[in-house]
Amino acid sequence: MDVINVKNTANHAVLSFSEGYCYRFNSKIAVVLEKKTKMA
Repeated sequence: MDVINVKNTANHAVLSFSEGYCYRFNSKIAVVLEKKTKMA
């Protein structure tokens, strides 16, 4: 049980980190796309 909990905690930490990173990355892309569509 403890081993599973440790794995789940580690997975959750990695997921939350990558989610935050992907969110910032996607936000930058969204801003760029928005500028392009306004110019077009």
